[in-house]
Amino acid sequence: MTPARTTQRRILYTGLTALVVGQCLLVAAADRPAWGVLAIAPGMALVMLAWQHHRLAEPAIGPPVRQPRSAWRFAWLALSAALALWLTFRLTESTAGFGLFLPTGDAPLAFLGRPPGHTEQAACWLLSMALFVLGCAGLPALPAGWTPRIDRGLALRLAALFALALALRLVNLEDGVPVLFVDEAAFAAQARDIATGISDDLPIFAPGHYSHPLVFAWAVSPFVTLLGPTRAAARLLPALAGALTVPAVYWLAAELVARRRVALAAALFLAVYPVHIHFSRMALNNAVDPLFGTLAFAALLRGLRRGRAGWFALAGVMLGLSQHFYAAARALPLLALILLAALLVRQPRALRATWRGLAAALAGFVIATLPMHVYLFAHRLPLTSRVMQSFDQITFLHLTASDILSTKLVPAALGYVHTPDGFYFYGGETPLLLFLPAVLFLLGMAHLLVNWRTTPGFLLLTGLALPTAASAFLIEVPGFARLVLATPLIAIVAALGVDRLADAARTHGARRTGVLAAALLAAVAVGNVTYYFGAHLPAFEAAFSERQRWMQAIGARARTLPHATNAVFLGDRAMTAFMTWSYRYYNGDGDVIWAHDAPQHILPKLEDEPAAFVVFFIEDYKGAVQPLIAARPDGELAVLPTPPEVRPVYMFYVPAQPDAGDS
Repeated sequence: MTPARTTQRRILYTGLTALVVGQCLLVAAADRPAWGVLAIAPGMALVMLAWQHHRLAEPAIGPPVRQPRSAWRFAWLALSAALALWLTFRLTESTAGFGLFLPTGDAPLAFLGRPPGHTEQAACWLLSMALFVLGCAGLPALPAGWTPRIDRGLALRLAALFALALALRLVNLEDGVPVLFVDEAAFAAQARDIATGISDDLPIFAPGHYSHPLVFAWAVSPFVTLLGPTRAAARLLPALAGALTVPAVYWLAAELVARRRVALAAALFLAVYPVHIHFSRMALNNAVDPLFGTLAFAALLRGLRRGRAGWFALAGVMLGLSQHFYAAARALPLLALILLAALLVRQPRALRATWRGLAAALAGFVIATLPMHVYLFAHRLPLTSRVMQSFDQITFLHLTASDILSTKLVPAALGYVHTPDGFYFYGGETPLLLFLPAVLFLLGMAHLLVNWRTTPGFLLLTGLALPTAASAFLIEVPGFARLVLATPLIAIVAALGVDRLADAARTHGARRTGVLAAALLAAVAVGNVTYYFGAHLPAFEAAFSERQRWMQAIGARARTLPHATNAVFLGDRAMTAFMTWSYRYYNGDGDVIWAHDAPQHILPKLEDEPAAFVVFFIEDYKGAVQPLIAARPDGELAVLPTPPEVRPVYMFYVPAQPDAGDS
């Protein structure tokens, strides 16, 4: 071995040792992260010095491929545009030119009648996107006797990874988290309302819970119809989306770095990643937009490489679909623009030659988002409502620049390797990455920092920086729910760390470096899965607040009551509206009243109520409910089962009178 290579090896191993020591210090001295950072910073610098000549390949931009003109392609594109515009017109019911620029909302066309139903809306929307992609791509002319060429080994590996990911996300889905956790209840209740036709008058593109589009609830509703109002039914769509993101991240990694083992390692890492598993097992929309975002950038990179308009169109449609779920996806169009701007600087001629493909991507994005944007515009609603609801403007108005750096930006950045979740949706006492994955992630980051000028390095670094910086400006820093969007990129970065470490071992004379990479990935997989199901889930349930315990008890009781039993909730601030959503999901479309402030106006009316009803209340309202209990001897008073440390919740249930149906 030459002296230069020996020196390089020593620098690398010294840097790796510093990273390991720094990560140990971050774990051991959690209240003093500066010690760990002081060890990690020089470690990163040494690793970057050792790898300064290891460059990531720059994805080439291929020449555009002109599709032959076809009447069928033109017909598909025209029909796609017609469906999108017709749906927009029906949603606004306006005479003002499809409601695009002059939304009145006051002059519905009489011959159109009511807005289209949810099935009609979804069919038009999905069909318009599919026809647009088909029109841009065209049908390939296949020779006689053509058979697809399939790499069976790769297909089997991806199928195994998908099966692993799906199994980890489906196992004990009903009772893994034994309550519809906070926002889960709202999304589930909206899904049941859509499934039962209660909210037929509200378009699926309208804002729903906390301004999130109703598309997610609409997509969950078929599972509720098929499986009934269970927790598993509400959580099945995110589980499927999370599992599908695993082969999607393989595709993105393969397009970025053009190395199969890196792509497979990234897919395995994401399949067993605790944060991604957790949010894929919740009835939340956080795990859905990473799927479409990953597909969007993979298709965009392939379109740039192959020059075919169909891939660009698919990228635009996938990017548009991502906008209908969690608000963090609002950063994806900005990331795409930044990527294209960087490519324009590096490869201006090649990128300008693809203008038709980029126009197809823009048109696909418009078609996918047009109904939502027009609905918001027609009703004068902002696009960023959810973001503004979470913006920590009070803190930023009173903090200095140094305080913002120390209390917001630094904790957000350290969330990857040190700071635990600032919110309760993931909770726990660990950062985004456990010990070994964190070290591999830091190695991958060092490799990217050396390659920041390349397209893969720039895209991955920017893709991690955007959601991290954006989350710092919101409440509860770091909020892991907002960083689920970055989990595919985290997986790719960690996979690059594994790959570079294996390559370094081969360069320095080690044998069977594939075994080293496999051992590292196996250790990551076993450690992550053991931690999540063995430690995190029990700790997550043990940390349930009083509100979650009440929701658990009320939800269990709601299942046993007759369908559509009317309900009244009496409690303090801990008994929030989430209780009513949980009850609605389990019990149906009865009237639900949240009467904390004015029980005296509600309870006397129930003394002669012929229909079945139930009152849930805490100890403070026992006196207010006592006259009702005395007036209705046919009722049943019970205490719902809760842990001893939780204030008890009472239930007073009165069945329907025999003649209630005639009254």
